Amino acid sequence: MKSLLRAYVALTGSIAAYTVGLIDRYTPEHRRFLSSGFTCGNCREFLIKKTLMADVLVVDEHGSEVPILMARLKGKYCKCPRCGHQWASRQAKS
Repeated sequence: MKSLLRAYVALTGSIAAYTVGLIDRYTPEHRRFLSSGFTCGNCREFLIKKTLMADVLVVDEHGSEVPILMARLKGKYCKCPRCGHQWASRQAKS
């Protein structure tokens, strides 16, 4: 059952990464995270909540945690809650 869930999350994550992600300027690392089915690039843990949302911490440029509903407006980085690995979610505007 878990492998089916991973496949579903990887499929929907890939679609989001290469549609919304290109428009919203997601970084290559964040697109890899979404396409991998919410697998941390450092510790390889499957990061998913029971609600099928990614189990990551969203932080702003100062390192303060941002609520998930404010991630698009104020979030700058995603952080693995297990190993602390952090990656930029969006590229800077050019």
